[in-house]
Amino acid sequence: MRRRQKTKTRAKPSKGKKGRKLFVVVLVLAFFAFVFGPQLKMLWDMKGEIQALQEQKSELLKKKAELTRLERDLQTNEAIERMAREQLGMVKPGEKVMVKVVPEQGSGQ
Repeated sequence: MRRRQKTKTRAKPSKGKKGRKLFVVVLVLAFFAFVFGPQLKMLWDMKGEIQALQEQKSELLKKKAELTRLERDLQTNEAIERMAREQLGMVKPGEKVMVKVVPEQGSGQ
């Protein structure tokens, strides 16, 4: 006599089990979003702030380089004299100052 081999048949999950699994997955995802959501938003905001600060740093470094160059240029006697003449209106002894007179606009004469 031959023995019959029993073949195992898998039972298909019922619709109720699929629904429960889906509910559990959604529940777990909602939990993680609730727990980690605020931290992720804070991290996103900090990255934006870091980028803005890096741009500000770059601009300030350019300005510093320009001011350093200007400081180096102003340490010469010619530059000091030029600034004294232009900004302070100073003249050397014996020089005559010429002032350009511009007529006012709107005057009837």
